[in-house]
Amino acid sequence: MPATEKGKHLILKNIDNEHHALFADSVGNEYRVHVYKDSGNQMLDMMLLSDFLEAKKLFLNKTLWLNDNEIWGSDRLDESIVDNEVKNVRFEPVTVQDIYFNSIVDEPLIFIVKTLKGQIGYVATSVSGTNTKKLPDDLFYTHFYDKYPKTLYHFTPAMWQIIKGGGLPVKGMPMDAFILMMGRPAKINSSDLGTKVRTQLVYGDTNPSYYYFEGNKYVGRN
Repeated sequence: MPATEKGKHLILKNIDNEHHALFADSVGNEYRVHVYKDSGNQMLDMMLLSDFLEAKKLFLNKTLWLNDNEIWGSDRLDESIVDNEVKNVRFEPVTVQDIYFNSIVDEPLIFIVKTLKGQIGYVATSVSGTNTKKLPDDLFYTHFYDKYPKTLYHFTPAMWQIIKGGGLPVKGMPMDAFILMMGRPAKINSSDLGTKVRTQLVYGDTNPSYYYFEGNKYVGRN
């Protein structure tokens, strides 16, 4: 639940057979929460219903492109099915088959997607960022593109292979290519280095890694 909602009174409107409760606050916002029967009816991971409805409106039956190289390839909602991974799917188009609520507050929505090969998998994410505390790891744009990436960036075929491989960065690669391969940094710092701009990309919080660029080209790390 967003911090702005703190202190509002909630009224229980409904609870279904799967222990999903629907609440409304004093200004009409509705929330979905899972009731943990085995833990004394604890209610955790409250999520705005409007986030879920807006996600379905925006993405259901739409084509997206994956920013993950692997996705889970089973029905996450059925615990009797063992998870399998669908691999090598980064930048591949998928169709959003359905969207479910998740029971994890940082990833409140589960996108069920289908690849061109007919493989079904799921991606857990946060569309609005309302609930997640681990920005930007769980946000929509870390998992999906809404446009084909190769129409957004004009790299050589060799550079696209490096990016898709997801291995170690290569000296001289453009910053955009680096971020596509490594993901969005936690922080970006810039300074002047003579006639060039020196940029530092910071990844991680507790034990950060630092990557350096000069003139928009990767030069090394420490």
